[in-house]
Amino acid sequence: MASFEDLKGRLTDDQRALLTAIWNYYLEKSQWMLRRHLHVLFERLGKPGIQAAFKDRLGGTVVFEGTEDGLEVYRLTILGVLLSNGGEKVQQLLGRYLSFVRDEFRRNPDITQIGSTEVEAALGISAQDTRLLWELLLLGGDWSGRAGGNRDGWVAGLPQDAEDLLSIRDFEAHICQKAMKGYDSRVPIDQTGRIRVLSLQDQVVRQKRESEGFGEFLQEETSRSSELGSSNRPRFELSELWGPLRAALSRHLSFSTIKDVVAVAGLDVTSLAHLTQHGERPAAKGALMDGIDGLYGQLPPERKELFIRTVAEEGVRRSPTMDEDLDTSLRRLGWQFLEGRLLPVEILDRIDVDAVPEAARHDLAKAAARFRDGDLTGALSAACSAVDSACANVYNSKQLGDAAKAESFQEKVSRSLDAQGALDALEGGLRTLGWVPEEAIRLRRNLQQSLNQAAYVMQSLRSRMSDAHGSKPALEAVVFDSIRWATIITSFLK
Repeated sequence: MASFEDLKGRLTDDQRALLTAIWNYYLEKSQWMLRRHLHVLFERLGKPGIQAAFKDRLGGTVVFEGTEDGLEVYRLTILGVLLSNGGEKVQQLLGRYLSFVRDEFRRNPDITQIGSTEVEAALGISAQDTRLLWELLLLGGDWSGRAGGNRDGWVAGLPQDAEDLLSIRDFEAHICQKAMKGYDSRVPIDQTGRIRVLSLQDQVVRQKRESEGFGEFLQEETSRSSELGSSNRPRFELSELWGPLRAALSRHLSFSTIKDVVAVAGLDVTSLAHLTQHGERPAAKGALMDGIDGLYGQLPPERKELFIRTVAEEGVRRSPTMDEDLDTSLRRLGWQFLEGRLLPVEILDRIDVDAVPEAARHDLAKAAARFRDGDLTGALSAACSAVDSACANVYNSKQLGDAAKAESFQEKVSRSLDAQGALDALEGGLRTLGWVPEEAIRLRRNLQQSLNQAAYVMQSLRSRMSDAHGSKPALEAVVFDSIRWATIITSFLK
């Protein structure tokens, strides 16, 4: 197996520049770079040249294609970050952090978590570097256990192999060695192919987990997932939405704006250049829509899905009046507009979202959008973030302290539920309705236990379903359930 230094030394200037551009964009925007943005930035290489550079010696364990809020992006693994021009700083920062974790663990072997405030003070680093460290801990799951909070204030658990840190002398070399674990340049960079290959490789991990007591759960959930379908990507039929979307575009947008919207969605409108409202014989809007129909019909299925999502969301952004009209039509087909996103009602319903705190709505919608797009690990992370935000509100309003310093995600949920008093109110309401006190108490206790258990499952999945290369494929059924659990938990924290 190639060493990190060997791989780094064999990179071409173009490969290093591409990885650096993606990482710098992420640091600046806190989101991954749109694929079309990179293609424009490196126009001299062109899309085929960029993808050839990614496939040569890099592959899907370094850089890969993904979706974020319905848009196509390029994402890096922690190995990809280390191979960029910013990799040396990342090595040093992670090395200092792990050295600090080792020293704290040696001083107190019972320690379970490390907070951003103490890290910043002990290492003498800036707030910006503390935020960078948070991003790195999320990107590379080997560096910490479960983590909570956000980039402005966080708590991270100790790595599962914390005791092994005691024997490490060169943490920067250790980081590179960990990052190379699982490196395989043959893994495809496209999302579908990458998940398929890594799913096969993950069978070895499942066997290992059986000995840790987790395999039985995985087998059960894998069986549930197979009932949904053999694909790793959730299937939501979008092609039926073109009819109502087309009608809404025609009603609410001008001729030129329609052209702009479909162009933003990736349609080659140069073939529609002859359709204009200028000159002696201006084209009717119906002729434009017919031309778009023809171009849409030529798109491959996966491009049709992206086209519909982008046109719908961009159209509503351009004309807010289109939202309600389109939403009415879409709901008949099982879809809706929520928080500016086109989402299946099956995943998240507007009625449910109206019942949760404002702070949780954005992340719940993000979780649903990521599930819709097949980014199951991202969906799970966003669902947990929705609960984190709701709990943070309760901690602040009830003066419970810093939510980011809670012992665990489950403990934070449990304390928030107790402090908010919604379950007490439910019990009182049942008694008012004539329930026998013992039955009302029993229901309340069972409900609270169920919510606490759901929080435990979400916390366990979030910490154990990611690694340095993101190679553990999330399970459709349990991620779907996690979004529902997050919705229910946050509704009791409103």
